Amino acid sequence: MTIPLLGGGLYLAWLTLPLGRLGGPVEVPFWVLAPAFALGEVAVVHLRFRKNAHSFSMSEVPLIIGLFSAFPPALIAAQVVGSFVALTLHRKQAAVRVAFNIAQGIVVMSTTILIFRLLATEAGALGYLGWLAALAAVVSGVSIANILVGFAIRLSGGRNSIKEIGEVLAFTLMGSLVNTFLGLIFVMILWTNPSAFWLAVAPPAVLYVAYRAYVSQRLERGRLQSIYEASRKLHSTPQIDRATEIACSEAISMLDAERAEIVLFSEVGSRLAYRTVVTVEGTDMTMFPVVLTEEERELAGYLAEKTAGVLDQLSGLGFDTEAETKDAVSAPLLGSAGPLGYLLVANRLDDVSTFVGADARLLETLAGHLTVSLENGRLEDSLEELTRLKDQLEQEVKSKDEFVASVSHELRTPLTGIVGLSHELVENRKYFEQDEINDILMMISEQSSELANIVEDLLVGARADAGTLVIKKDTIDLQREIQMVVSGHALLGSEGHPEVPVTIRTNGAHADALRFRQIVRNLLTNAARYGGDKVWIETRREAGRVVVAVIDNGEGVPGSQETSIFEAYQRAHNAAGQPASVGLGLSVARKLARMMGGDLRYRRIDDTTSFELSLPLTSADSLTPSG
Repeated sequence: MTIPLLGGGLYLAWLTLPLGRLGGPVEVPFWVLAPAFALGEVAVVHLRFRKNAHSFSMSEVPLIIGLFSAFPPALIAAQVVGSFVALTLHRKQAAVRVAFNIAQGIVVMSTTILIFRLLATEAGALGYLGWLAALAAVVSGVSIANILVGFAIRLSGGRNSIKEIGEVLAFTLMGSLVNTFLGLIFVMILWTNPSAFWLAVAPPAVLYVAYRAYVSQRLERGRLQSIYEASRKLHSTPQIDRATEIACSEAISMLDAERAEIVLFSEVGSRLAYRTVVTVEGTDMTMFPVVLTEEERELAGYLAEKTAGVLDQLSGLGFDTEAETKDAVSAPLLGSAGPLGYLLVANRLDDVSTFVGADARLLETLAGHLTVSLENGRLEDSLEELTRLKDQLEQEVKSKDEFVASVSHELRTPLTGIVGLSHELVENRKYFEQDEINDILMMISEQSSELANIVEDLLVGARADAGTLVIKKDTIDLQREIQMVVSGHALLGSEGHPEVPVTIRTNGAHADALRFRQIVRNLLTNAARYGGDKVWIETRREAGRVVVAVIDNGEGVPGSQETSIFEAYQRAHNAAGQPASVGLGLSVARKLARMMGGDLRYRRIDDTTSFELSLPLTSADSLTPSG
């Protein structure tokens, strides 16, 4: 866009070559106007509307003087030279930006001269016609300048609404009209009493100071409001991730920046950190875990301990190599126990100013509020964790009490039978027939076996948790092992379980015979206690493994407890009015299954409940034991 604009500007400047000086007793030369234009561009007041900064200068004052008292080519040359010096040496704008501003200046200046000379005459220069011609020329020039800037923003991918364009144009026209009237005062003095020209210097200087004071107060008021809003949001947000996102967004808004990031250490000196990045486009990441390189860790440590300030060394700032850092300011996040991390803000959105010490102090205040919010959030997390641990401890105490009661009941029941029957046999043996004595001895044997099984589950569970349980696997005969358990089970053969049919479709497995029998015994005990009136066992081959299923026609386990039944001391069924079982049978059974390279699962199929033990067919089929 710059090249066509420059071509159009040069053509318009060429049209001014035939025009002479309008008149007046004193000619204002190039060497006076050029420094005046440079001073006008240096003594600039910047006002920001949303994301863009708009400069208000007093360059219309030398423009008006030149329209009335200088040759048009000299006026254009003075504006070009003065603006170039101010933009390159003072504002340090990029070459592309300087070229656009110079080209735009030539177009605007040439158009302003042509409109003024079209409307003004030497005879009426100091009258209403001359004043109106100057006002019309300046308004036209300002309007053209705003149109060109808006068009350039659109071409570069930016967006500015009609309302925003109107706000900027209104403010610019207001300032330009004030400057035009000041310039006309200069012209009146210059044409009527040149020796009193210096008296007109005071009003522009006072006006400039007033402009700067107004903008400074406006900026300070806006920053105080921003700090208040940021503090309110941070202190009402206990979540650490949300607090970092809010702080970055507020920092961007307060400092008119492109990017803000927060890095929080997991602990001082650690390479693990959590990074939050927010840009003017939105949030890039929130509390994203990153592993710092040694160089990044040193940089992060430096920023976390450095006093808030503008950064001179910009290379390597941030961990996103695609993000160019032109200027930056940082503030540490200092907690009560040491550095928590840092807050970094980079790239002022406009190129008319850079970060200064006041920005660093403002960022330091925001960092202080964020630190308080972070420590409050961590304190709240600590309180929640303490409450959770308290509840867990209370639950463990309750579970311990329930466990002691259950174990006492489970042990007392067979012991009571053993002791009672033994005493009866000892004291009244002479009154019993031999068949009755045999029945009593059988009941004592069954109760003893049940007691031994309970103790065995307790011991096996403890040894498995301690990692001291030894598994001796070999090829076993499933039918033989299952029949041994069924024939010797204390709860079977009574209470509605006259027999346990066994269907063997696969007869070999690689397992520990003793632990296999313990699993089957526990599953049969579970079915006899809580299952239906029919219990049966099936074996089959499935996906290269052998499956031993203990099935009953009971109601099964509630859906919400299908997983928890395999946890220690958990029970899906509790008998009313008496302590429940220990709740170790299924837990021990699954642990043993997994230690043998298999697994144990619960399935509800149609109207039946099935606990399915899967085991390797051979040693090569063993699964890796899982927890």
